[in-house]
Amino acid sequence: MNNKAFTLIEILVAVLIIGILAAIAVPKYQKAVVKSRAAHLQSILSNLVKASNEYYLQTGRYPSSFDQLDIDFNLPTVEQSICGGATNWVASNIKKGDGFEVMIFTGGIGRTYRLGVFFTDGKYKCTGFAHILNAYKDTPSEYDGKTFCAESLYNRACGTNCDNGDFCKKIMGMDSDVYIPTVFVYE
Repeated sequence: MNNKAFTLIEILVAVLIIGILAAIAVPKYQKAVVKSRAAHLQSILSNLVKASNEYYLQTGRYPSSFDQLDIDFNLPTVEQSICGGATNWVASNIKKGDGFEVMIFTGGIGRTYRLGVFFTDGKYKCTGFAHILNAYKDTPSEYDGKTFCAESLYNRACGTNCDNGDFCKKIMGMDSDVYIPTVFVYE
């Protein structure tokens, strides 16, 4: 008898091998997708920083609104909000994207101008990137001109249910640099 069919054992072994490969590949794929989305956020923030610096060179002050910048994100504007769970982290202007928000912060905690872009959905909501243009009005700061991976800064979209340490450390591969009140920053 010449039987050319697979046995049940052979099928089970093939399914087991496919399952093991999927268990290895899916998390890596998900991490790659998040890193790609994070690269998009970093690109947006980089363009916002450049436009803000150009505005500063022309006017001698930093922008408080997207309308003042020579850049169009082609995103709708969202209402002003309190961020980071503290009343002194006020985003003066917010643009809403698909799963993220871009914002200009003015005032609060002695710092005057910050820019940020943060995830508003998914596992890493409330995390993203912040750039400090001018940390203190009268005194230069070591944070001026730096971009940080930030966690626990932006709670507008998700309240206080944010996991700290997952995004910057595990996805972006950064070590904690310093803790500023309500912000974990990673360089």
